[in-house]
Amino acid sequence: YSLDAGEHNLKWNYEKDDYFGGLGGSDAAWLDDIVFPPHDQVTIIQQQHMDVKDFSFSIMPNPAADKAHVLFNLTEQSDVTIKLIDMHGRVISNIYDQESPQGKYNVTFDVNSLSEGMYMIFFNTGNEQKTGKLMISK
Repeated sequence: YSLDAGEHNLKWNYEKDDYFGGLGGSDAAWLDDIVFPPHDQVTIIQQQHMDVKDFSFSIMPNPAADKAHVLFNLTEQSDVTIKLIDMHGRVISNIYDQESPQGKYNVTFDVNSLSEGMYMIFFNTGNEQKTGKLMISK
């Protein structure tokens, strides 16, 4: 749609989809057919400071049937531990346990032997801990 001349603030809402088959990767957006008319005014865009956590992680696909991926990004070298835990608090598997340099990771693990139901993924970098849910559906 077109806008009248003048100053406008545009708001954009985004929902993550499964376009790339649930294997994660960087989120992306495409904006097509945007035309900015020429003008002499200089536009300054300021970035807001956002707190960056030591790591981020996600579990995909979720629910999973045969294999699952734990995707994570480290902003600094860390001792990383990833455990699969059942709903009774028992450790089912030590998925990953090693010192890892800064970077992006995709840890794949087999879930074929697991019964259907809810499991927890415990993610620890030594400094911070996060827990995510993994649903197994066959």
